[in-house]
Amino acid sequence: MKKSKKALILLSTYFLLLFTVKNFNKKKSTITYNDSYEEDCILPYAYYNDRSIYIVSGEDIELIKEDNDNIYVIDNRNAENPTMAICDSYKIINRDEMKNILNIIIRYEQEYSSSWDRTLSSMEREWLVHNICYYLKFHTIRTEKVDLDNFDETKYNNLLHILLNFKEIIDKENENITGISRTRLKNN
Repeated sequence: MKKSKKALILLSTYFLLLFTVKNFNKKKSTITYNDSYEEDCILPYAYYNDRSIYIVSGEDIELIKEDNDNIYVIDNRNAENPTMAICDSYKIINRDEMKNILNIIIRYEQEYSSSWDRTLSSMEREWLVHNICYYLKFHTIRTEKVDLDNFDETKYNNLLHILLNFKEIIDKENENITGISRTRLKNN
């Protein structure tokens, strides 16, 4: 096995451990729901520990999103490919926090139903892959938020397969960045 592939596997394993280790110093999570919330309004849908969780349309996100600890979810469930996108998802690395936030989104979908249809496990896997890619500095613009759309329900089922194939993905990304294919490099 080549050194670069071994290094990539070790690095990927490290990130998997980082994102899967339980936080032993965690405090008890508290979730409360805003009784004043109505769909299509700009109020927090819920409160998670000391943070507000806003679920708003893409147009409204620019009006309210601030650089703070609040959690912002873009509701685009009426699109051709229905999606819920968690902004700045890379900032949340604790899996229990991820699950709690995802359960809040699932409750929102149950309360304001649409054609959006995702399972908790598939959303959690996708979020983990996005975070790992973000912290590996891979497509940081695309992986700083996680788009939980219907088409990706089964895309992240084999997390290990994705991680083991990172080298091929990175090679393709490097080709795109430099505009030079490996074939042209070998010929020189």
